[in-house]
Amino acid sequence: MSKTYVVGDIFKVRDNALQMDKFVVLTRALMDAEHFFLVSVGSFEPWSERTLTFKNRYEKTKLDESEIQYLANTSRIKHMGNMNDYRNKIVEILDMKEAV
Repeated sequence: MSKTYVVGDIFKVRDNALQMDKFVVLTRALMDAEHFFLVSVGSFEPWSERTLTFKNRYEKTKLDESEIQYLANTSRIKHMGNMNDYRNKIVEILDMKEAV
């Protein structure tokens, strides 16, 4: 059975233009349809113009590796965890910043 990924999953992908690895997060937007895309962790901007769209909302909640590779526009991806795994640490860091 192939590995599947959900919204919030973090990937290390190769930025061929800069010749370095970057981190992206799988994101989903629900409008007239369901749109999956990758967002850069550094800028919160779309990683590329590539999206996967499904007409029926909530039709699909998981993507497989080939779909992630399509969105990343590279086969060089590495799953790094999910944002929920890091949520408490991020909140802790932000709370420390607020206390200063």
